[in-house]
Amino acid sequence: MSGTVFHWSLLPDLKNVDVFNYELVSLDIFDTVLHRAVKVPQDIFLEVGRRAIAEGLLDSSMTATEFALIRIEMEKVARKTKAEQENTTEVSFAEIWQQAPVYLLQSDKIAELELNVELEFSFPNPYLLSLLDDLRQNGKFIAFTSDTYFDRQFILRMFAKAAIAVNDAELLLSCEHKLNKATGKLFTVLFQRYPDVLPQCILHLGDNLVSDTVQAQRFGITSLYLGGIHRETALTQRHLVLGNATKENPLSTLYRLGNLREPAKNNFFRHFGAALYGPVLAGFCLWVVVDAHRRGVKLLCPIMREARIFTPLLRAAASALKLDIQVKDFYISRSAAFLPAMQKLDKDAINHFSLRRNYTLKDLVNELKLPDLPENLSVQENSLLISAIEQDDLQQYLYSNEVQTAAEQASTNARELLLQYTKDIFGSAQQVAMIDIGARGNTTNWLNKCLAGTSPITMNYLMFSIPSMAKNALTVPYLTYFPVTQENITRQKQITFSPEVLEILLTGRNSTTTGYELSDSGKVTPKTSRVFICEAQDESLSHFEQGVFIASRHLSHMLNYVSPEILTNMDCRAMALQEIYALLELPTYTEASLLGKLLFDDNAGVNNYSTICSQNDFNKLNSKGPERFMLDVQHNRGYRGENGTKWPQAVVTCQFPQWLMQRYLDCFNDTEFQLLCVTLVSKVKAENFSKVVIYGGGQLGYQMIDTAMMMGLEVQAVVDSNPALHGLSVNGYPIMSLNDAFSLYDHCYLVASAAFASDITQVIKDYYKRVGRKDVSIFSVAG
Repeated sequence: MSGTVFHWSLLPDLKNVDVFNYELVSLDIFDTVLHRAVKVPQDIFLEVGRRAIAEGLLDSSMTATEFALIRIEMEKVARKTKAEQENTTEVSFAEIWQQAPVYLLQSDKIAELELNVELEFSFPNPYLLSLLDDLRQNGKFIAFTSDTYFDRQFILRMFAKAAIAVNDAELLLSCEHKLNKATGKLFTVLFQRYPDVLPQCILHLGDNLVSDTVQAQRFGITSLYLGGIHRETALTQRHLVLGNATKENPLSTLYRLGNLREPAKNNFFRHFGAALYGPVLAGFCLWVVVDAHRRGVKLLCPIMREARIFTPLLRAAASALKLDIQVKDFYISRSAAFLPAMQKLDKDAINHFSLRRNYTLKDLVNELKLPDLPENLSVQENSLLISAIEQDDLQQYLYSNEVQTAAEQASTNARELLLQYTKDIFGSAQQVAMIDIGARGNTTNWLNKCLAGTSPITMNYLMFSIPSMAKNALTVPYLTYFPVTQENITRQKQITFSPEVLEILLTGRNSTTTGYELSDSGKVTPKTSRVFICEAQDESLSHFEQGVFIASRHLSHMLNYVSPEILTNMDCRAMALQEIYALLELPTYTEASLLGKLLFDDNAGVNNYSTICSQNDFNKLNSKGPERFMLDVQHNRGYRGENGTKWPQAVVTCQFPQWLMQRYLDCFNDTEFQLLCVTLVSKVKAENFSKVVIYGGGQLGYQMIDTAMMMGLEVQAVVDSNPALHGLSVNGYPIMSLNDAFSLYDHCYLVASAAFASDITQVIKDYYKRVGRKDVSIFSVAG
């Protein structure tokens, strides 16, 4: 478990620190040493509510959400009561449940259920497991320093499940000492336990900017903030405006571990694979394996070029679950499947060939081995089929007996080869499932048409699709990972009609299958060709694959501790849909520019390609402006035409980076806490400021730093009125007085406070009036 795959030196924040120079290493527990398979800790309460209702411990009229809100309120009341009685806000788990309302008749059983769920959802950070091993081998002191209401015995149960040995390590829990890290006072207990260790010889690791970083620094302890793992792909602003910020998502821990492993600034594509798209792909393949096993399916066949990534992910999932399921690549494409299924060259077939991009009359003759073109058509052999299709001379040629007979023979020959290839792949398997990313299902539908009722294919697994597109549902059942419900059908449709940005990451550097041929040994093999060669794209997508496999390893690690049902249930899959929708709907400039430049082809073996965001798209945007452009592409996007815009949001973002975000923000009429950061940073950028000093060193101040960084605003420093914080820094940003900031930096301030916005604004104004300066810009809720 602590091998080189998960070695702590791979962590960006730790690899440049000589941890062995410190005598004592203190570690936060939750979201640092231990993770939970939920997006935020309160999501545990939702699961407790669901199970309590199912077990009859709660009245059937109560919802899981209602229970979760009650449980949150119980903790608030317990802390308030403790503060009034003992002048501390630290409470125990038992004291929280003493506040259970009387109508929770079986509160003792529900409390026990909560502990069981907490334990079930917990698993260790694999990188820090290796750090603990190395620290012990080097004779270093270890302390676990945590703000928690769980008692010692329960923490030890969690550590036992994670195979974390406590041994002689100190376990400092806020509920035991009635002191916490939020005020810094729990660190004084650390000093008492290790009186011979100087503060500068202590290293503390944690994920909370205030409790684990600022407060540790106040006491002279060296601290490393591991909360940066949330920053690069959480992209708080788009999750907030799309309503995803507070929705539970068990796979969010995979995103955090992916960020922990590879920061975006070092390699976008590897990071993108490890921390955003990779967890979704790994989750999809886990879901396929779990469901296939339940149905008794023993052979999984990823089709087309997606198999390059799906095959190792499926095998990893099956191996992690110790299931006897075979995985075999099935080489096929729309081009390779259509001809065997065609049978006759009728009007529909001709239209199909004509819709292939840059498909010429000569291409049709060669593919179907048709008779030579007559002299009056031979001069047009390099013309696009779609432009010549209505010509009378061409119609006469195509529907002649000789051409029809040749076409039928070409279809028969192709079908025989495909049937033999299929037989070799399937072997004696009684049930086979095909795996595809989505969305139309034409390829597998044509394959089933060729098999004509003799197929062992019992299920098609798709990542995304909608019923009107999954035509193969008419012949073989299908399931989609992204659930199709009334609530999310609009988001599902957008993904289905604009899939290139998702598909090309899986397929954009692999050869496509153009048909099948008989080898010298008498075995049927796929016939493939490269549609385009782009070394830069090959390298980028190779990095993406590496990132995806990192996500797969993280998921396999989780499966040692967490039930696969937790990671594949409907809620989890719905949130995976939300994550991908958020990416497509509100891409960052980096995502839009780098992903939008990827090349793709039509998967038909034609030697032609384009970028996802084409020059034609940018021309339309520049001539119409973003608002009109977005309206127009609603009727001509994705597969809805040769010139359809594949990813309009990325096109707009490349030219107008903040336009989409501002459009969403305009829908809100208030400055509630969650939107405060995005709203204010947007205002600063709208006034063309590029640098800012943030006033406010509380939690909102650090959220403001994150938002500013993500939206391309340079933070120069953090001002705070608390002298105890001056001289400290967080992530390289110095905390100082207003007087020092005035002397050193630009005179643009972003007030990171809602409750005291007016007071802080007035403080800044009074200071500038006192020193006789007027050139100050202040952005705050106060106006």
